[in-house]
Amino acid sequence: MLTSFGYLLKEYRLNRHMTQKELAQAIGVNGSYIARLERDERRPSRRVVTNMAQAMNLSAEDRDRLLASAQHLPEGDLARIVEHSGVSLTHPAIQAVANALQDPDLTTHGREQLENEIVAYVGFRLQQLKQQDQARIAQRASARALAAD
Repeated sequence: MLTSFGYLLKEYRLNRHMTQKELAQAIGVNGSYIARLERDERRPSRRVVTNMAQAMNLSAEDRDRLLASAQHLPEGDLARIVEHSGVSLTHPAIQAVANALQDPDLTTHGREQLENEIVAYVGFRLQQLKQQDQARIAQRASARALAAD
């Protein structure tokens, strides 16, 4: 299970003996913004998360964990990430996305755009699957009602 972004951010910040104000100053935001992030009242942009990771001198693994908790795709070695997740990259579409994410020429903006497209598609597809499930459930209920008569 994924730890909330706010909890993880606070944990990392406190482990580095930083105040909210110090972290805010290091990344050029208001201290109250950090407080709202730690209370999970706001979702930070990818740039804010990577700036915080840099300011706190997080390892690549911790940076990726923080990115994932903020619902952003990790930046690190995809093979390592996949290995720990148990996800298979055998499907051609997944392989294509994996290759795109590992492209060294992919800019931060390009990565954000790709991430937004993936999230939008997954959300759309999830909605389609829910509608199909609801239709199947309604169909079964109708068939049971007819069989009972």
